[in-house]
Amino acid sequence: MNRKPSLVRLAAKTRSLSLFTFIATILASGASTAQPISMEEALLIDEGFEIFMEETFEGNGRTCGTCHVPSQQYTISPDFISTLGGNDLALVLASNVPGLENQTLVEMFALFNAGGGDADNPVPGVDQPIFRASQQITALNVTTINFFGMESDRGSHRLGWAGNGSPNGGFHHGNDDVNADGTVRAFANGAIAQHFTQTLARVAKSTACEVDINDPDADCLEDYDFRFATDHELNALEAFQRWLGRRPADNTPSCGAVGASDPTNVLCTPEYIARMPLGGKGEFTLVPFDAEVLQSGPTEHELVFSNKVIEGGKVIYQSDEASCFLCHQNGGAHFGNNGRPHGNLERNQGLEFFTTGLSEESGVLIPVDPGNGAVDGRQPRAMNVQTIIEAARRRHFGHNNAIVGFEAMVGEGFHKPFVRDLDPELGCAGTGILGTGAPGREGLVGTSNQNHADSEECLEEVHGPNAVNRMAAFLRTLSAWYALRDVERFVAETCDRIDLGVSTELSVMEAGFSLEDVQYVLSGAQVHPLPHNDALNEVKQLERRLIAAASSQDKKKLQQIHKKVQKIRDKIATTDQEGPRPTVCT
Repeated sequence: MNRKPSLVRLAAKTRSLSLFTFIATILASGASTAQPISMEEALLIDEGFEIFMEETFEGNGRTCGTCHVPSQQYTISPDFISTLGGNDLALVLASNVPGLENQTLVEMFALFNAGGGDADNPVPGVDQPIFRASQQITALNVTTINFFGMESDRGSHRLGWAGNGSPNGGFHHGNDDVNADGTVRAFANGAIAQHFTQTLARVAKSTACEVDINDPDADCLEDYDFRFATDHELNALEAFQRWLGRRPADNTPSCGAVGASDPTNVLCTPEYIARMPLGGKGEFTLVPFDAEVLQSGPTEHELVFSNKVIEGGKVIYQSDEASCFLCHQNGGAHFGNNGRPHGNLERNQGLEFFTTGLSEESGVLIPVDPGNGAVDGRQPRAMNVQTIIEAARRRHFGHNNAIVGFEAMVGEGFHKPFVRDLDPELGCAGTGILGTGAPGREGLVGTSNQNHADSEECLEEVHGPNAVNRMAAFLRTLSAWYALRDVERFVAETCDRIDLGVSTELSVMEAGFSLEDVQYVLSGAQVHPLPHNDALNEVKQLERRLIAAASSQDKKKLQQIHKKVQKIRDKIATTDQEGPRPTVCT
C-alpha cells in the first residue's frame, strides 16, 4: 500500500504536563469520540510526533520515522525501500555504521538487526544478530493488555515481535537506564540503543560521561554512540503512540480469566467490567458467547455485518475448523481460553519455518530467531500474537516478512506446519468445541503449531469453496469498520483543536490515513462481487472534503463528514455495544 506523503511537519509546542495525568485521561476517555481533547494533551501529542519524526538522539542520523513511516502504517516494506535513494536510503541501511545491518536483508525483505553482534559477520551463539521486520505501532492501548492480574498500564506490556522488547530492570545494551520498566514508555530507549547507535558498542552518553540523562545539552568529552531520551521526550513519545489507532471498546463483555476462584470473574458481568483496569477492555464482540460451553458472559452483544458473504466469513472465522478466535479473540491480539481472552501472549506460530527459504533466496544465512525464551519450554521460538484488525492493512507478514499478501497470510494457517492431524477415521467429520477433547480435536490448546487448525480441504468441505478468501474478506471488512471508527475520532478531535486554537494537521493527517486504509482493505477482497463497493466509492470522496473543511476551519462541514462516516460504518456493520452517540463539532 502506498499512502500519500505526510501532510505535516509539526513544530515543538510545549514542555509541560505530567505523563501520568495525560495517560490516565486518554485511557479513561479513549472509548468515546465525544470526549474533547485538552490543549495540554494536543500539544504533547504533537510534540511526540515531532520527536518521533525529527529527533536523532545524537546517534547515527536515524529517527523513529526512518523505519516506522507514517504513510506506510508506521512500518516499512521492501517495496517502499526500493523507492528510496540518497540519504533516505543510507539511513534505512545504516550505511554509516558497518555491521549494524545486513543491507541485503534490509533491501530484499526489510529485515533489521534486533539483536547484537555484527549483522554482516554473525558468530553463532555469540551476541548474535536477530533479523526482524519493522512493526506497526498502532492500537497499543488494546494490544498491550494483560489479563493475568497485572496492571494494564505499567509493567506488563507485550512489545516487540517476541513480546519482551521493552527494556526492563533498569539496565540494557550495557547501559544503566532508570526508565527501563518494561512499558510502552520505556520502549523508546531500547529502540534508540538498538537502532540509533553509531557503533556496535552501543555506549550511551550518560554511561560514558555520567551526565544527567535529562540534560541533552550537557557537555561530554568522552566517545559515546547516542543519548537516551529525556523523561519529557519519553512522555511525549508515549502520548503520541498511545494516541494512534483504535481505542478499547467501552462496556464490552471481553473479560480476562484472572482469579478463577473469584465467582465475580466467572462471567463477564457489568460489575466485573467496571472493576477492570483502565484500558483493560477488549474489542467489540463478534458472536454471542455460549455460556454453557464457553463460560463467558452476555449473549445479546454481537457485531453484525450487513453483507451475507462477510457475515458468512465471520462464521468461518469463529468455527472449530478455523479456530482463529482461539489466539485472536474478536479479531484482535488477545489469546483466548474457551472464549475468554487471557491478554496478549507469545506462542510458537511456526513462521520461523520460512526463514530457510529467505536464506536461500538472499544468500545470507539468517540465524534462528530465539523468540521469547522466557515462555514455557513447550513453546520454543515463541512470538507475540499480533492483531488481525490492523494486520489486514499490511502486505508483508510475520516477524521475518516472509509471507506476502493478506489472503496468503490467512491461507497459511490451513497448511503445514500449522494444521493439526485429525483422527484418521473421522477425518474432517470430527466436530466439537475446541480444547474440550472432542473426537479428532484433542489437545488443540497444546504445545506446538501442529494443532492450529484443520486443513484448507477440510475447511472447504465444511464451509464451501473459497472459504479462506471469504474469511479474509470478513477480516478486511472488520478492519475497515474499525478504521472508520478511527476517522470519527480524528474528525471530532479536529473540531476540538479548532476550538483550542492549536494545529489540526496531525488529526487531519491520521483521519486521511484511516480513510486510505478503508479503501485499501475493502478494494483488496478476493471475492466477487466486491462487498461494500458502495461504501468504497463514498469513502473515496471524503478525504478531499476533510482537508478542505479543516483548512477553512468549517466545523459544520466537519460535523457533516463525521455523520457521513458513521452512516458508512453502520452500512457495513452494527452493534449494540457502542451506546448513544453524542453530537460532535457543535
